[in-house]
Amino acid sequence: MVYKIIGGVAIFLSIVALYPSMQPGAPSVIGFYLTLLSMFISALASQRQLPYYFYCVALFSLSNVLFLNDGTRLSLLFIQGDWTYICSMYSLFLVVLCIGSLLIRYKTRSSQ
Repeated sequence: MVYKIIGGVAIFLSIVALYPSMQPGAPSVIGFYLTLLSMFISALASQRQLPYYFYCVALFSLSNVLFLNDGTRLSLLFIQGDWTYICSMYSLFLVVLCIGSLLIRYKTRSSQ
């Protein structure tokens, strides 16, 4: 029951992180880090239950980072010259995504 609540909070946090991500400047960075936090929380909640929470949060987070976030949109790669910032944020997102999916995969293999 506790993990269902934590998973629901993670999904809610990933949805809430969409609003500051669309704002220019510092709120988009805050939204990005809220997205990463929600991915960690959902990975922890999905370890005990089905990986549904992590997959939902990963889908929201991927759309947030690639299409909505003011600092990391894909369209900025062609317009803006700050490739270092964008690529570092993408790599940070990929690291968190890989760690979360490895946690889920390890837990589901050990439970079978």
